[in-house]
Amino acid sequence: AWPPLPAGGAPRCEAPRVPQGAPPLLSRPTRGVQGSAGAGAGAAPHGPACLARRPRHPPFPLPLPRYHLIHLDPVRDAAVEPDRAALIQQVREEREKRGMARRARARGSQAATPRAHRPTPTHPTPPLQRLLDLSDHISIEEFFEGWFHGAPIATIKRDNVEEFIAYGFHCARLADLTDEERCGVTTYVARVEAKYGQRFGPGRNPDVRFMAHLWEPLRVLHKPLALHALAEVMRLATDGALWAAGFESGVTACGFRYWIKKGATASSDHPPSRPASAPAFALSTLGGLARRRAALRSCDSASSLDAAATGGAPSTDPDSAPILFVHGVGLGLTPYLPLILELSRLLPGRPVVLLEARHVSVGLAARAASTDQVADAARAVLASHGWASAACVGHSYGTFVLSRLAQAHPATVQSLVLLDPVCMLTIYPQLLQNFVYKPPTMAAGTRAALAAVDSARFLFSRDLVVAEAFCRRFAWHRECLWPQDSPDGGRTLLALAAADDLVPSALVRRVLAASRPDVRVAHHPTAGHGGILLHHRWRKEVLAAAADVIRTGAAHDRRVMATAAAARGVVVAGKHGSVIGAQPSPRADVTAAAA
Repeated sequence: AWPPLPAGGAPRCEAPRVPQGAPPLLSRPTRGVQGSAGAGAGAAPHGPACLARRPRHPPFPLPLPRYHLIHLDPVRDAAVEPDRAALIQQVREEREKRGMARRARARGSQAATPRAHRPTPTHPTPPLQRLLDLSDHISIEEFFEGWFHGAPIATIKRDNVEEFIAYGFHCARLADLTDEERCGVTTYVARVEAKYGQRFGPGRNPDVRFMAHLWEPLRVLHKPLALHALAEVMRLATDGALWAAGFESGVTACGFRYWIKKGATASSDHPPSRPASAPAFALSTLGGLARRRAALRSCDSASSLDAAATGGAPSTDPDSAPILFVHGVGLGLTPYLPLILELSRLLPGRPVVLLEARHVSVGLAARAASTDQVADAARAVLASHGWASAACVGHSYGTFVLSRLAQAHPATVQSLVLLDPVCMLTIYPQLLQNFVYKPPTMAAGTRAALAAVDSARFLFSRDLVVAEAFCRRFAWHRECLWPQDSPDGGRTLLALAAADDLVPSALVRRVLAASRPDVRVAHHPTAGHGGILLHHRWRKEVLAAAADVIRTGAAHDRRVMATAAAARGVVVAGKHGSVIGAQPSPRADVTAAAA
């Protein structure tokens, strides 16, 4: 029912103000409505005809069968059509609620499971079972309270624990697990309760959260370009020092740069793939056209893991195996120059290979690489020069790379030396708390040096590419090196520090004493993380022990080769032509005498 005409003439038809970009009209004409063309000459336009000439662009698309959808004036329509105005307002409120719910679901999905950064899923059974095996050494209260940001264990409910297990070992939300995986998580929580004697209350506490670093925004501090330029200048100076010490550089096909120094016993059949002079490596360091031109001119032989592609079979002489060194987070190889040169002097007959992980150095790096990619690059460098194994030495982040190498390719690791081994018991919350979440601590007096190191580490951890490496391309339970995976027979050395806030050194020592007494441990009572780079005497003691472990690894390989050769009736010659194994037969005795 349209309102009557006002006394005094026809109503004035004015085009309403329509917002730009309004959606098209979604309606159908009402029957019986006549426009101005159907009216007689001189007839005044009535209400429906006037409304029909208005622009049909409502502020939202809404099909109403009995009405023309027009741009409404709320003040006028409230007085003219109260029922219709109330309907429109109700529809607007419902649509707004649905939009808010949809946006909230989208935000929750993006924050919970960033598929682009999800690590490669692995079978979680071994880490879960090994966590149960630590029941005699760790405190379950300290473990869960650390992962849940210090929340008392009484406030952590069973569903919270299941969500943590699904995140930590499946890299997925609880709702995204399959029925079999969900059943496995529930069963595992029951086993944890039975093993540790800790009962979790039913339900879920929405006020407690665990450290979900893979799904949380990156914690980054923007740094001026001058800082990165200074890091590149220091890198150039380090390159000059290495070049002066006899090292030559090369670049793998996947972009990792390495330095190599041939030992006295190294074969000359496999020269460095790209010898570099001082101007050449300077241009290469700047990342300009020199690297691209050299890569196109001669494809690096490290691009293939096939040793046959290098022109010969891999070297099986244990004494000619190189020393492979991988550095930690910071300024690349710069802080490790004294350590590298001292280790090279202790073992002068051994080649030395230095692998650069550019993404964990404060330099000009575009994207981060995973530890598996760095480990594959290390294997590629060894294979390109004809080495089947190496004596592996790593510090801090470098121990993660060597952990993946020892787990996936144990035959490549002749011996293992881990300095400040953050890869040990990585599932414990101490490393994640103090490296990703903890702000720097300031101190004075005797602890001023430690406070400066802590502040520098905080600055490094907030670098964009470093944060991506640890929070997007990192699976913490997979990088953990369990005692069962380390080389046996006295071929493993760990250098621990009592004040190291990233490595639970006391817990690591207890676990190793109970499960792997053959693993050698060097312990400093007062040093912190990185103390081996600051204390000269401590560094000399650790390197002397490392040299002994490396010799033990070579002797172990000789015994293994001798046993295998004796089983086949083959004579194996060791260093300087000495016979290390033969089948006890007349023919073998003659061969041995000739050798």
